Amino acid sequence: MAYSGAIDGLISGLNTTNIIETIMKFEQQRVGLYTARQTELTNKISSWKSIEALLLGFKMQASILADERFWYARSVAISDDDIVSATASTNASPGVFYLNVNRLATNHQIASQGFNIEEQSIGTGTVTIRLGSGQTTTITIDSSNDTLAGLKNAINNANAGVSAAIVSDGSYSNQYRLVLTSKETGQNSTITFTSNLSGGIAPDFSTPQFDVVEKLIWNGSTTSNPALGASAAYSGTVNKTYTFTVAGSGLQTVGSGDITLDWTDGTNSGSVVINAADTDFALSGTGADGLAVRFSAGVLNGGDKFQIQAFAPVIQGAQNAEVQFGSTSGGGSPITISSSSNTLKNLIQGVTLELHALTSPGKPVEIRIAEDRNLIKEQIREFVNKYNEYQEFVNKQFSYKKETGVGGILLGEGSLLTLHNDVRSLLSHVYEGRTSELRMLSQVGVKFDSYGKLKFDEAVFNKKIDENFLGVVNLFKSTATSDSDLIEYISSTVSTKATVDGYKVDITRAAQRGMFTGLAITNPLQTPLVIDSTNNVLRLKINNNVTGLITLTPKTYTSGAELAQDLENAINGDSAAAAVGVDVEWVDNGGNGNLVLYTRSYGSRSSVTIEDSSDTTAHSVLGLAGGTATAGQDVAGTINGEPATGNGQYLIGNSDNKNTAGLKLKITATADQIVEGVDGTILFNKGIAALLEERLNRYTDSYEGILKGRTDSIQQQVNNIAKQITALEKQLERKRAALYKQFAAMEEALGKLKSQQEYLTAAVSNLSQLRTTKGTTVTYGG
Repeated sequence: MAYSGAIDGLISGLNTTNIIETIMKFEQQRVGLYTARQTELTNKISSWKSIEALLLGFKMQASILADERFWYARSVAISDDDIVSATASTNASPGVFYLNVNRLATNHQIASQGFNIEEQSIGTGTVTIRLGSGQTTTITIDSSNDTLAGLKNAINNANAGVSAAIVSDGSYSNQYRLVLTSKETGQNSTITFTSNLSGGIAPDFSTPQFDVVEKLIWNGSTTSNPALGASAAYSGTVNKTYTFTVAGSGLQTVGSGDITLDWTDGTNSGSVVINAADTDFALSGTGADGLAVRFSAGVLNGGDKFQIQAFAPVIQGAQNAEVQFGSTSGGGSPITISSSSNTLKNLIQGVTLELHALTSPGKPVEIRIAEDRNLIKEQIREFVNKYNEYQEFVNKQFSYKKETGVGGILLGEGSLLTLHNDVRSLLSHVYEGRTSELRMLSQVGVKFDSYGKLKFDEAVFNKKIDENFLGVVNLFKSTATSDSDLIEYISSTVSTKATVDGYKVDITRAAQRGMFTGLAITNPLQTPLVIDSTNNVLRLKINNNVTGLITLTPKTYTSGAELAQDLENAINGDSAAAAVGVDVEWVDNGGNGNLVLYTRSYGSRSSVTIEDSSDTTAHSVLGLAGGTATAGQDVAGTINGEPATGNGQYLIGNSDNKNTAGLKLKITATADQIVEGVDGTILFNKGIAALLEERLNRYTDSYEGILKGRTDSIQQQVNNIAKQITALEKQLERKRAALYKQFAAMEEALGKLKSQQEYLTAAVSNLSQLRTTKGTTVTYGG
């Protein structure tokens, strides 16, 4: 409760409020001391948070240098990136390569005949769409979608590998055409459209045809009307427009003499003579392509013009890309490659090429793959910069100005000094297990200057990386060696501990691929196996991905091995199968044999099964209608006696392991190669960047990091002080209230005393007056 100075000077005349607040001012100094301490601790938290952020940035940079993939990054230079662009992975081999792009892969695109309106009725029934040799999609057309626009939407919703659109060609009549485009490129993406519609005008995607006549310039006195001849049948393969002009001038009567009609299709031209009404007159010469016209009785005017459009269904053919790898220079003979896609992967190992345009004859594109030294140096410079940002901030914390007596916020913090010395020692440490000339950062040009900052001498670095690239890489990243060809080090994490004596690896189960073992069939070597259009279609499910319909090329086989190879090629040509890959083996048992299909991936998620349907005709003849599917299995074992998890051929130390957490090994041993007990030993060392990443993680971990513990501790102090301040303020408020109450009581007491004083004074005064009065009476009475 707050009190005002209302009691000031009521009786005593004292400034009671001023007296109380002066007393409380000295008491309040205790709160000020607590508040100042709270501010000091809050500033320390802020500084520690800044250090944590700077160390996180430094740690991130160290993790980049610890990643082996970074060191093997590749740069790609293209002589003309408008024709080809490329990206390279770390396994790309440096070199110079030449590429001619002769053809780009294209999507198949077909168009229907023209319609007057988008809502033109197309009838009801079904249409089927098939892309290449893939699965057929059947679409039902009923009263809800029996228009050109309805069919477009139905196709787009059918997931048939085809997109549909309605385009307008700008003509006066029948301007709307339905265009179908395959979503995939390549010669195997040809669209087959079959219509089973009745009751309307069904779209036709296979018949070239002429459209109706469209008048362009027509004299008002012209009475004869042009029309498409009844015998006209378009035999061309391109979309084009024929333009006709009546030669001469003035009125010319159809059927009375010759009327010359000049025509052009934009490329070719000619003329035709009209001398009778209602009679077909066919064009002749190049470009005529089966067009015939006729005129009704009446007159034409010289200069009259009309046009007829010719429609060809194929707007763009489906074709593969074709490139030539190599150069004819010096008598070279380039390799010709065909691809269904304009994206070429691993034509050059580890390089993905994107084709954009054709090369000019004799001018191949030059592709240069090189080690990306500039990227390496850029990241090392950033490593140095990140450390120096941290160092500069630490210097401010340790600073002290004698003239002002002001020091850094964390001056005297022993924990910061310990941290800083720890980080610096790693940067100047001599690392064992490396060559003598590459055991310290300073030996590759990264060293401390006299101010405690790092500097990067690129000249020294360039020399060392040229002399011993692998040695420089191993100075920074983690390395491991195995005494077994069947055990390969892949990667590690910050939790993986280095080992001097090596980690013993005990494999208890080999990884296996998923497989399907077919039934026995007659050996083609004994009785040739004929594959034709009646028995050449199959479908599989590989790792739970169902392939499209896979079609074998008709052929007579006299070898089981040849059959297996062709089957393997056909399966891997399917996009769903290609993502995993399948190996096919022929097991020869003399008079008969069987096919075995293996996934190229290992592990419990690997499987091959046969998908039967009405259109799979090859299963029986290949022995795949029955058979046995066997799922793959993951590798199993321990590392250093600690548990590990298998994933295919990869054995990974469990995350809570004391030493081998995150250690990833590839185990290629087969079941018959596994021995009882130890199968091999991995010797694992950490480079400077890897150790920095691990050590800094101890400080910056958001859950258990040392810095989190330090800031949490300080924050707890801040919270405790806040509680003390709150309690003290309540205590002071109670004391203020008590003082006001005491002074009020004093004033009240003084008031009572004053009243008594006044009463006594009045009584004494009255008594004096009484005595004076009595004395006078006695005097006069005598």
